[in-house]
Formats: sequence, C-alpha cells, structure tokens
Amino acid sequence: MGDVIPIEEALARPIGSLLLCALVPLVTAWVMWVVLVRRLPDDRRDEAHAIAPFRSAAFVVGLVQIQLAWMLGATALGPRFVSAPGDIASELFGAVCAIVAFCAGGVGRLIEERSQTWRDVRETIALRLRIVPFVGGPIVAAGLAARLPVIDGDAVRWEIVAVAFVIVALGAMFGGLAMSVATRAMIPAPESVRAIAVAAAEAEGVRLAAVLRVPTERLTNAGAIPWARTMIVTDRIVALLTPSELRAVLAHEAGHLSEGPWVASARLATAITLIFMLTTGVRVGSVLHPDGAQIAIAVALVIAVPALLLVRRLARRMEERADARARSTSGSAALADALTKIHDDARAPMTTGARRVHPDLYDRLVACGRDPGPRPAPPRTRIGTIVGLAVGAALVATFFVVEHVTAIAIDDAPLAGDAGWTRLRIDPWDSTAMLAAAWATRRDEDLDRAERELDLAAWMGAPRANVLELEAELAAARGDCASARVRFDEALRARSQLAYDDPWQPLELGGWHLPPSLVTECGYGAE
Repeated sequence: MGDVIPIEEALARPIGSLLLCALVPLVTAWVMWVVLVRRLPDDRRDEAHAIAPFRSAAFVVGLVQIQLAWMLGATALGPRFVSAPGDIASELFGAVCAIVAFCAGGVGRLIEERSQTWRDVRETIALRLRIVPFVGGPIVAAGLAARLPVIDGDAVRWEIVAVAFVIVALGAMFGGLAMSVATRAMIPAPESVRAIAVAAAEAEGVRLAAVLRVPTERLTNAGAIPWARTMIVTDRIVALLTPSELRAVLAHEAGHLSEGPWVASARLATAITLIFMLTTGVRVGSVLHPDGAQIAIAVALVIAVPALLLVRRLARRMEERADARARSTSGSAALADALTKIHDDARAPMTTGARRVHPDLYDRLVACGRDPGPRPAPPRTRIGTIVGLAVGAALVATFFVVEHVTAIAIDDAPLAGDAGWTRLRIDPWDSTAMLAAAWATRRDEDLDRAERELDLAAWMGAPRANVLELEAELAAARGDCASARVRFDEALRARSQLAYDDPWQPLELGGWHLPPSLVTECGYGAE
C-alpha cells in the first residue's frame, strides 16, 4: 500500500508529530517563564527563589507533555505502516516522540539562564539523551513482560506470570544501569575518582562493583545504587569539587551502599509491584474477572499510595543517615563546602518549605556545625505548581477539543472532501476519516487508490453498509453494473438490520446513500 501513497501524505503525520512534540515544550516554557518570572534578580540567592516556581511548573507540565507525546506518537504511523495500535512500530515511534518532548523540555528550561549558546543546547540534549536509557530500562523490561503469553484462551498461565514478575523485578533493579552501560550513556570513571569511591566504600565495609561517570557539564550530581554496589558521578561534580569535597560526597553515597538489605527491599518492592500490576496484572485481571483490569489498577493504587509515603519517609531517614556517615568519615567541613557548592551551582534555594527526600541545605549545614544565619523563607513554589497544572490541563483539553472538532459523522463521509485527510493527520486510525478519504479519491478518478483506501477503512472497522455503498460506487464507475447493484442491495440489507432492533427506525434511501455512478452509469432507479 505504501507505494501508492504520496510522500507528503505518508510522512505528514509522523513529521508533524515530531515537530509538535518539540515545539510545544519550548512554547510552554516561554509562557510559564513570562507568567512566573519574566526577569531574574541580580542577587544569586534571590535568583534561586525566583526560578523555583518556574521549575515546579516545568516539572508538572513536563510529565503531561511526555505522556501526550507518547500517545501522539503511538498512533502517528497509522495503518499504512503498522498492523494495529499497540504494534511494536507504533510503540517505538511513541517512545521517539516522548524522547523528543523530553529533550525539548530541557532546551526550554535553558530560559532560566542569563545567556544561552548552541553549546548549551547541544549539552542539554546530550544529557537528556543519556538519561533516557536509565529511565527506559525498567520500561522496556515491563513491556517485554507484558508481551509474554500469560493468557491461554480463558486461562491464566501462572508459570508465565511468575516469569513476567521476575523480568519486571530484574528490569527495575538492573535494567536502567544495563542499558546505560550498553549505550555508553554511562562509562567507567577515571582511576582518580574510582580510588576515592573505593576508599569511601571500604570505610563502610562495602566492596564496590563499579564506579561510573556521566559525561556531562550540565548536571552536578552523584548517586549510588545499593543493590548493584555501584556509584555514579557526573563530570560536572568532579570538576566543581576539590578532592576532599568529592571524598565527602562519595562518603555520603557510600553511606547509602551500607544500608541494610531491608531498606533496598522496601524501595524496590513498591516500584516492582506498581509496574507489574499496571502491566501484566491488568492482563491477568481481565481474565479472572469482567472488571479485572480496573480492579488491578485500583489495587495497584491502593498499594502504591501508602507504600510510596512510607518509602519516602524511609528515604528521608536514609539521607540523614548518609549525611551522618559522611560527617564521621570525611569531616563536617568538607561536606558542608561540597553541599554549598552543589546548591549554588544548581541555583537551588536553601529551604524548600516541604519535607522532601533530601533535607534542606540549611538543615544540612546546621548539622555540619555551620551557622548559615537566620533561616530564609522558602520560595513560593505552590503558585508554580498551580500554573503547571493549569497549562497541563490546557494541553489535555486542547487534545480533546481538536479530536472533537475534526471528527466526521459516518453519514457525512462521502461529502467530507479534504476534511477526511485533515482528520487522518490527527487520528490515522479513524475509519470514518479513511472512508471519507476514499470518497475524495474516487471523485479525483483514482479508482485503484480509492479501492485500497476503502479496504483500509473496512479493516479499521468502518460500518459495513457504508463500505458496501462505496464498493457499489466504484463498481459502477468501472462499468460493472451487475456487481454494483449487488453491492448496493447488500448495503440496503445491512441498513435494514436496524429494523430488527427498532421496527420504526426509518430506512434511508435518498441523498448520498444512493451511489451517484450507480444512477448515471447503470441507470439505477430509472426502471
């Protein structure tokens, strides 16, 4: 089918989807900046307070944009290139669109900085692309598990369900790390950094498996994955800190590596259960009960909400414990200096006004024995969250409005004209729009192509009576009047099926339901 489709029609939807996924985050970032910040203050500390609401809004909108981008991309290739929605090609293109939106969101965030260069743009995109494998690893594992044959007819294959659970668990534990290493988003750290990390881990009685670095100058951070006995650093943090300060930061991460196994189990169990229930669990539930899919989702939420609150509280305690371990093994002064540099580089406020996983910088400095002065007021991030929710809601509403405005009634398909093609660029899986496109192609006298588009419309689920009417029209246009009459009689019978449900339902015979060529070429109705 693809060889008869003009290239602009075949590519308009996917190319348009990619452009939309890139442009929307840039535009929304500019809008939120104008609403929330508009102009940066000169003082560095005031600057951190000024941009905090914008960052809160950008986080909320970013989540919405990535989800909408995936939904857009998952249908963008249309039935000409994939067998059905949910096909691997559709899901891959959906992932590409989500990645484009994620990267464009990072570029949009550059508006925070007083000056931006093309190098900043390239580094930002590169950093976000390096984050993708780490986030994508668990998602890929969950997708693979969801495609396993856990259902055999009306029965659940519990041994396959167990395999799916193991795949989800391994993906959550090691998937992101494995994909990051495989794609070289993370590479081995230099020996000087590795030596500091190994020494910090040994002080906690832990033997490191790996020390990795993220090659980026756009992020100042370090992390630890306890169940993989791995530390991760960015190039930026290594360049920013002195050796003693870096030793203190890695001592903090080593403190996480020495956490008890029950801590890692609690953190992982929540994520694994939630991912499993929302993927494989939904499929299993749909077999066990008519409303099983909804029940599985509800159970997942009931489990997740309190579990996430408990895990968050536990994570906060572990952060405080890791700070205490770093102070005891590397000294309070070095840790305080390192934390101050990291927060200044990130332009983060000293207080947040919320009990987050990481303690506020102010509290961490006090714990290190520093006197940071009077406790500063936290930034007003709530207004940023409200603006973010409003912008996100507007994006979702726009999606539904466009979907509604461009919809074509099935009885209007023969007269829709170019509206059918417009609709297909919005929803390529709309059978009515495909039928309308086939009628438009027939008016252009391209009968072969109209027949192929009609086949697509039928395959996509267009009503049988409407399909038969166009089949009659095409047969009459080719001079096959006998076949045209048969097809139209079948269309009438298909419409008359309504009488079985409602004997007073009128049977429409006039208007466009009578194929024009059946009258002009075959004399239908004249006898």
